[in-house]
Amino acid sequence: MTDAIRRLARTAGAVIACASLLAPAFANAAQAVDPAVVARNTAIIDKTAGAAGVFKVEANGDIRHAQSGLRCPAAFPAAAFLRAEIFSPAGKGTDVGCDYGRLGPNGRAASELTILTTKSDTATLDDAFALDQMGVVKRMPQAKLLGPALTVSGAGKSEDPTFGAFRSAEYGVRLDGGRYISDLIVAVRHGWVIEIRATYLAASDDDADKSAKQPEDSISPAFALLAAIGSIGAAAPVQ
Repeated sequence: MTDAIRRLARTAGAVIACASLLAPAFANAAQAVDPAVVARNTAIIDKTAGAAGVFKVEANGDIRHAQSGLRCPAAFPAAAFLRAEIFSPAGKGTDVGCDYGRLGPNGRAASELTILTTKSDTATLDDAFALDQMGVVKRMPQAKLLGPALTVSGAGKSEDPTFGAFRSAEYGVRLDGGRYISDLIVAVRHGWVIEIRATYLAASDDDADKSAKQPEDSISPAFALLAAIGSIGAAAPVQ
């Protein structure tokens, strides 16, 4: 992660001041992968039921989804790849996800992030976002809506070309006695609904061990969105 993006993560939270800075920073971060991470991700996919013909680990550690072309990053700056999820029938690959996370020093979950994609030839962005918001409320009925999870500014346009159209929401929620932020970002590309979910310790949680908080947690959902929209639609057979 570059110094520019570290500064954004520390000061901007859910606001990306200049999306043109984020794209090359994400690309650079994705290339610097430890061989141990590649091996670990490969072992996870090899043990995932139904992954054959659906997921494959690339040479750089990314996890590629055959049907949509989605590339789940090998890791995020402060979260490791944990599992692949396959909700659709075996071999179909029409409803899948990638889970990431990190535990704090006290063993409590400090950060969780999921990239989901679902095939739909009819879903509109607004309909998909409304449905996913209902899912957040169902999972966390105590969550309080705080505003958008991601705001792109600095280009003088209502829609930044780096991200394209998306919808987002940020929630505050109490979980296991800690204060967390839960982000939702939704986009639709090439007949696939993309859903980014991220839940991480709030910077205001003074009860949490300071080492459990990472400024990169607030910027990782934007990284996840870039990874998804930059790869969806580039499907090719997984060997």
